[in-house]
Amino acid sequence: MKRQMTSFSCSKAASPFKSRIRARVEHAFGVIKGVFKFTKVRYRGLAKNGTRAFVACALANLFMARGHLLRTQWESSVQNKVAAR
Repeated sequence: MKRQMTSFSCSKAASPFKSRIRARVEHAFGVIKGVFKFTKVRYRGLAKNGTRAFVACALANLFMARGHLLRTQWESSVQNKVAAR
């Protein structure tokens, strides 16, 4: 008779996967709250607050990708200088 996996063992096996996803999501919310001071709603109405949240998420994505974006820009400028010689 095969032994069935209990919910504890299933959750223990899935824990590293869940924690990786959770860390990525929580990092984005940390940037939104910490860097852009998005802790409370500022405006009345769903449209204005929704737009502010959308912009904050877009800026957080740019903020988190700034190292990659700057590195790509630097590499392309070096390649252009080498090609011009």
